[in-house]
Amino acid sequence: MKKLDQIFQYIKENISVDDLWKIGVFYSKIQPIDFKSNNVHGIEIEEIFREKLNAKKIAEKVITKKRNDGGREVHDFISIGGMKIQNKTVIRNGGLFKHFGGLKSDKHALKIIDTSRRNTLNISPQKIINEYIEKLTEDLNILMYVYDIKNGRGCLCLTSLFEMCESILGSLTIKNLSLLISFNNNCHYFLDRFDVYECSKYHDRLIEFSLPDQHLVDDYIKSKHKLQTISEKVL
Repeated sequence: MKKLDQIFQYIKENISVDDLWKIGVFYSKIQPIDFKSNNVHGIEIEEIFREKLNAKKIAEKVITKKRNDGGREVHDFISIGGMKIQNKTVIRNGGLFKHFGGLKSDKHALKIIDTSRRNTLNISPQKIINEYIEKLTEDLNILMYVYDIKNGRGCLCLTSLFEMCESILGSLTIKNLSLLISFNNNCHYFLDRFDVYECSKYHDRLIEFSLPDQHLVDDYIKSKHKLQTISEKVL
């Protein structure tokens, strides 16, 4: 069994479908997301997963130093057996899922490189992508939480950059890895959320969920009047 399969089994044992829909309802009905503000909800959801998975957080000073050095984004937490997992959150008010099918494509959904603190005036986007790939000393493992507010539907996926490259493009090469990364013409480089979804689904590391009966949602909302830790607040 692959290490990612073992991690996903652990995730399923510790994060329930109820947990997943409650996160979506909390950040849409109880503490609605301000989509124009910063990614506070993403940070809080990461903290919930970290608590539920008993994962270790990388010190913020390490993250800041890495970013200021112009290096790649580091992983947000360390999961089971020392495997590093990058937690990504996508919450939108509609338009995330196909009516009869899975997640829609968005090539600018999951940021993995941020060059906003680096002078890249004379460096091409392709060179930056190649530098990122060449500096990789390990795979980039991704745990992606998605929730579509309008349709009350979401998913949780687990895969990795190398696995996507092999599964989608057939072989693990620098050229193929670069094809998975898109530039938004403004300092940021991304993975397509559809690639993460499809690869996770192919390897049976996908949990899809929707809202339960309305009375259960209403009871949950009514119960959230005493706010304590972030997990107690949301779950």
